[in-house]
Amino acid sequence: MNLGDFSNCFSGQNAVVVASGPTNFEYPRLSEFQCPVFLVNDTIRLEHFVQSEHCFFFSHHPYQFQDLVHKSVFFYPLRYIRLDETFPCDEKLSELSSSLRVVFHDLHIGCNKEEWRANQSITQERFPVWCLDRGLVVDKNALFGHTGSITSLIHFLWFCGIQKVRMIGCCPHFYPYHRHDTRLSALSGRRGSLFDLAAIIPNQIQFLEFFGVEAEYIADRHLEMLFL
Repeated sequence: MNLGDFSNCFSGQNAVVVASGPTNFEYPRLSEFQCPVFLVNDTIRLEHFVQSEHCFFFSHHPYQFQDLVHKSVFFYPLRYIRLDETFPCDEKLSELSSSLRVVFHDLHIGCNKEEWRANQSITQERFPVWCLDRGLVVDKNALFGHTGSITSLIHFLWFCGIQKVRMIGCCPHFYPYHRHDTRLSALSGRRGSLFDLAAIIPNQIQFLEFFGVEAEYIADRHLEMLFL
C-alpha cells in the first residue's frame, strides 16, 4: 500500500481520532462508529473495539507498537527527515507480520535538531509548501509532522479529504498535571510525558488549523477529577 492510494479517498467525510489523553468516553463504544477511525500510539490497545472497515494506526515510534497491530492499516515511517538531517527509524521490519497492511513512508519533521531537543511547537511559517500539494505528497511519499504522532496523522486527514474529525482523548488545553487516561496507563504502564505534551497540544491545534480540518472534542474529562 502507498500514500497515493489514499489521496482524497474520504473526501468530505467525517472521522474519529482516538489518542491517549483523559476522557470519559467508554471505549467499547468505538464499535458504534462506521466512519474511518484513527488510533494513535497506545490506543492501538483498543483496536479490538473498532468495527469500522476503515481503521488506521499512526505512530512516530512504530517499532514500539508493531506487535499490537492486527487489523489496522499501519502507517510506518521508514526514516525521519528533519530540516538539517536524515536518519532511519529504529526498524524491526524483519519482525513485522506479513499479514499486516502497511504504508511505508518518510516523515518530514518541521524543526531542526536544536528545536527538537527543546521540544518546541511549530509555527504557521514552518509548514512547507509541498505538504499542501497532494501530488507532491505522493511524489515524496512523505507526511509532515512535528512533536506528537498526531501531527502527521492530521496531515493525512487533510490528504485523504476528511472534513471533520471527532477527537477522543485529545484535550485541546495543556494542564501541568496532564497525563494519559488512567485506563490506558493500566494497560501500557505509561503515564505520558508532561514535557512532550507542552508541545504536542499546541502542535495539534496548529496542524488542525493549517490543514483546515474541523475538530469536535467529545467526552473530554475535566482533568482535576483525575486527582479527587
